[in-house]
Amino acid sequence: MLIDVKKLPAEYGKLFIADGAIGLPKNLRSKWHDYQELRRRGNKRDFLSNVWGVCIGSSDMVFDSIILEKIKNTMIRPAEFAGEVIFEYENDKVINPKFKLYFGKQRLQWWGELIGGRPNQNHNYIAAFDISFGLGSSNSVIEIYDCNTKEQVGEWVDCLTRENDLADMGVAVAKWTGGADPCFMIWENNGGQGSTFRQRILYQDYYYVYFRKKEEAKYRKASDMYGWRSGAGSKEPLLAELGVALSCGLNNIKDFSSIKIHSKDLLDELFDYVWYENGDCGTSKTKDMKTGAKKRHGDRVIPIGLCILATRDQPKGVAKHPTSLSVNSFVGRMQHYLDEQQEKEKNEKIWMF
Repeated sequence: MLIDVKKLPAEYGKLFIADGAIGLPKNLRSKWHDYQELRRRGNKRDFLSNVWGVCIGSSDMVFDSIILEKIKNTMIRPAEFAGEVIFEYENDKVINPKFKLYFGKQRLQWWGELIGGRPNQNHNYIAAFDISFGLGSSNSVIEIYDCNTKEQVGEWVDCLTRENDLADMGVAVAKWTGGADPCFMIWENNGGQGSTFRQRILYQDYYYVYFRKKEEAKYRKASDMYGWRSGAGSKEPLLAELGVALSCGLNNIKDFSSIKIHSKDLLDELFDYVWYENGDCGTSKTKDMKTGAKKRHGDRVIPIGLCILATRDQPKGVAKHPTSLSVNSFVGRMQHYLDEQQEKEKNEKIWMF
């Protein structure tokens, strides 16, 4: 039933927002309700289910097209750097990773600054993986997230890299990325490729990784199982939280679940993500023109969602060595004294014969 707000008594009229019923029908408003609508705007299904508690709104698209259009107009841009992470082996272990600009297939795209050829080492990072068999039918993807700026900073994509080689490349990328704490790794552990990938990661002695948890539990007690597993009870909450994070990033809401994305290819896959008739969700199976993968399975979407999940385990980076010291602090006074002594010794040496 439609209500003409103008005909309501004055004391009731202020309870309604006369917005012409744009989008879905509006109910009574409150400060909390309006904040939740703003915060969750990236996933309308999540908002209607968890705030309104109604079953309407199960549209074909998983992510809100209005939010994605705004992201397209404000955040999507070409990468500042492109190239390959190259590395060496010593006793079959990955060593000396470096980023070589404009080299090879340029599978790694990087948004933002590089300091001395590496990301800002005062920040913390997450590397999330989607693993394919590397036979050309779908992509393997590494998405890199900056925990300090809450944005997507790196994307590595290839459809012809086998699981073992992807693990070695992943370790090289993680070591090159570095950070105030080691780069935190998380991957989808479904299928045989996930098992092979996990074994190779552990063989490389890289242990700063995600252990499976009951994410809905109060204390998120970690199990002894490596990696995240996609299933009926885990995939939909992951995508719902990603939708919220996209909205928070767009509206500059500083929640832990917030992300700004820059990759056009990732945005295209977010647009393609739809609900199927059986209640599951995924993308329309179209060819990836950039990598040559025969079918695109939303390979970039899951790892970017895993980045948001992993923010619960990887905090912001804190600089281990402060760039400036207060002259009134004990450490500052001590440093000033040492500097004076060094200058005194230097001047005395000038007059020594």
